[in-house]
Amino acid sequence: MFNSTRLAVLFNNPTDLASILINNPRKIGPRRATILFDLATSGDHKSNRKLGRDALKQCAKSVNRHLNVDGNICDRVFNKASNARLRNWAQDKNTTV
Repeated sequence: MFNSTRLAVLFNNPTDLASILINNPRKIGPRRATILFDLATSGDHKSNRKLGRDALKQCAKSVNRHLNVDGNICDRVFNKASNARLRNWAQDKNTTV
């Protein structure tokens, strides 16, 4: 297991990237977001797909995308968001509605 996202991306290990970002969530760039999105949508096993989605959710939470405009937590909308929307939120980008 790698201890940095840079090594996980370099050696193309999406499961390690996801577990690193779950333990240390932060705003990510487009390359890491795409790797996690691919893991969340086309992972080999259901557990890998869940790992990718959880990593995207944690990164989106780290940039406060789970809050409404008034500051209330909006878990229902956040939990039902598509993987594509979570990919954008993890990068702190707005999504088209």
